[in-house]
Amino acid sequence: MSPTTTFSVGSSIKAVLAWGRLLRLSLATTAVADIVGGAVYAGRGWPGMGRLWLPILASLCVYHGGMVLNDCADAERDEKSRPERPIPSGAVNPQAALTVAIVLLALGPLLANWYPGPLSLVLASVALLAVLYDIGGRGAWIGPVLLGLCRAGNLLAGMLAFSVLTHACMWLAAGYGLYVFFVSRLGRMEDGAETRIGTRPTKLLFAAGACQVLPFAFGLAWTAPLAAAYIGWLAWRTQIWSRAAVMQAMGSVLRLLLFYTASLAWLGGGPLVALCVLAIGYPLAWILRQAFPPS
Repeated sequence: MSPTTTFSVGSSIKAVLAWGRLLRLSLATTAVADIVGGAVYAGRGWPGMGRLWLPILASLCVYHGGMVLNDCADAERDEKSRPERPIPSGAVNPQAALTVAIVLLALGPLLANWYPGPLSLVLASVALLAVLYDIGGRGAWIGPVLLGLCRAGNLLAGMLAFSVLTHACMWLAAGYGLYVFFVSRLGRMEDGAETRIGTRPTKLLFAAGACQVLPFAFGLAWTAPLAAAYIGWLAWRTQIWSRAAVMQAMGSVLRLLLFYTASLAWLGGGPLVALCVLAIGYPLAWILRQAFPPS
């Protein structure tokens, strides 16, 4: 192999890794789990990949398109605070990134349009909420609200792909959205957007734990109280909150997104399906984080 070929292969690998980081591929498992958990719960059983692949693909397009647009909007600020990110580091062309973001955000609802029912409308709404967040909805309260609505909408997309919405579906989606809201509020203390920390992380963690236990009210999904108890332990064990402690707690509660959707899978398909969601989701997420570290 010539030096030129070696350089070309090395450059290609670096480009793939940079795009993977930009797309936040390490977080893909949670978006997939939203669709799977919602589908299994609403459809009362595993629907099969023949019916799942299109909602999953459409959801991933919207999710990763929003992630890329987020980095496009933050490019100038990242030049000063996070120059190692794909766009400010020069690893990804900003015009190419913006094009990919727009294409993915539009492609998701278009793909969902081939699926019967309101799936396309729901994902179009999620895409719009993501755009609103990326281009200016970063306020202390509006930002977490928009993020919570995005994740609740993604879960509802999985439910609507296989059933009509029930009151239980709405409550469970609202609980998921609230969980993301509280976690997002916690995240503002991690990045310095909130100057005072105090005991607020403890309160936010207890609120997030209450959201995690909500599925248990609709059936004996034991993953729900397990996740809630772990979050409560995180809140109780930390006496003095620093930004480092907030960062550690954030990593834990973000990984517990899979537990919420696993609880829904338990309610719809039983404990074996829930365990499959966790057994596949966590190892795959770990592998993706090694290849495409979140930034």
